[in-house]
Amino acid sequence: MKKTCIVILIVGLLSSMAFGQFITGTKTLSGGISWSRLSFDGEEVSTVFSVSPAVGYFVIDNLALKVSADLWKYSDSGNMNSDNNTFFGFGIGGKYHINSFYGGGSYLWDKQEGKDADTSILAEAGYLYGLNEIVFLDIGFNYFMGLGDYKISTVSMGVGVATFF
Repeated sequence: MKKTCIVILIVGLLSSMAFGQFITGTKTLSGGISWSRLSFDGEEVSTVFSVSPAVGYFVIDNLALKVSADLWKYSDSGNMNSDNNTFFGFGIGGKYHINSFYGGGSYLWDKQEGKDADTSILAEAGYLYGLNEIVFLDIGFNYFMGLGDYKISTVSMGVGVATFF
């Protein structure tokens, strides 16, 4: 029985790879906009606003190369107008899709006004839920890790929208 279950699992995984929905030449546009506010005991501690668009192109079936940009503006105690609270960055990476699931990674570069640029890597995995033939709800997990002197790591979950055409 155990061997039969393993064989069925392997055949199922291999057959799912053969029926990928994204073919060579497909383009993708995705991204997100977010706003968050942190307060402690009724006092505003910080606010973050971000815009993160991304574009991609499937170079072979199910494998997309992507380019992304990020703009983050944050405040400490509500001061959103300070220039040194603005980050701009970009990334290059890829995603591999198996049916509605994907996994991928990116190399990221970001710069804060008045400081040296930082580099990091992003590993991601998720699920695409089709709303129609070209628009999908993207439910994903991200692991972000700074490189070199940039000693930061983040694990996050998010929901966004992705289009494929």
